[in-house]
Amino acid sequence: MGAIGTAILITSYYKLRYHSPLPRQRADFEHLDRSILFEYINTSHCRYRKTIKLRASRPMSVYVDKYKWTGQTTSRVTNSIKGQTFTPTERKSVWQFYEVHFGRTLNKGETVDTDLTFDFEDPQHSFVPFISTNIEEPTRQLKLALRVPLALGVRM
Repeated sequence: MGAIGTAILITSYYKLRYHSPLPRQRADFEHLDRSILFEYINTSHCRYRKTIKLRASRPMSVYVDKYKWTGQTTSRVTNSIKGQTFTPTERKSVWQFYEVHFGRTLNKGETVDTDLTFDFEDPQHSFVPFISTNIEEPTRQLKLALRVPLALGVRM
């Protein structure tokens, strides 16, 4: 077998053996840095904060995402980035979808930060406590954090 045949054989072997189990995704952006904090303020008040640094893969002016809240009350959402707007859209199953409008169009390669805080009050304690995230877009760095005050008596 010649050098070209050997190179083709080795390349084919590595492509078959070391391929990603996930299909390539076409996304309008990638998450360069995504941080999620779930914090208990007290027994009936939780705060969920999601900060993301996005890089556009093509021109875009809006980011679509979702969150899950199992309590019976509605959430209060604040956006700390000036010039951006938060708009809840449709609810599908347990997911509440929303859009973050940047106030301008990003060009390919440009970055933008998003910073949303969701406050959940649930005096009936009907919600199911959990922290999780779905990774549906290319993500470089992901941080998950959970804060529970010592006064709530949770022991690790």
